[in-house]
Amino acid sequence: MLERVNRVELEGLITHELSRIRNRLAFLDCTTAVLIAKPLVLLPGFTNWATTKLFASWAVAETDLQAVRLTRYPTALANALSSLNIDGREPRVNPRFCRHLWINPPANALIKSGFSTSDRVAALSEL
Repeated sequence: MLERVNRVELEGLITHELSRIRNRLAFLDCTTAVLIAKPLVLLPGFTNWATTKLFASWAVAETDLQAVRLTRYPTALANALSSLNIDGREPRVNPRFCRHLWINPPANALIKSGFSTSDRVAALSEL
């Protein structure tokens, strides 16, 4: 990842993750992966219903805005997200119930994070 983003973009990604930790979204994501998604991996419809009740649809957007407030560079976070989205690499072992934990979650994740990466990049580009 360090080869794909510059220092300012990396700063945007780090502040985004720190905002997720501060808002306890990282805790909620990990807890959901262990307690809901893994046991119910064979019932994707119920898993989607349960996680939409737990997650606010604007949580990812709010986290992006908090990261921009800290760094004051919305284009840096947008460029970092788009470069990670274009690259498209994933770890070799990537269970479906854990895919929502990545900065750039794949399209076939069991738990949807609310907005796609392209929507997030478009919103950040407008700021």
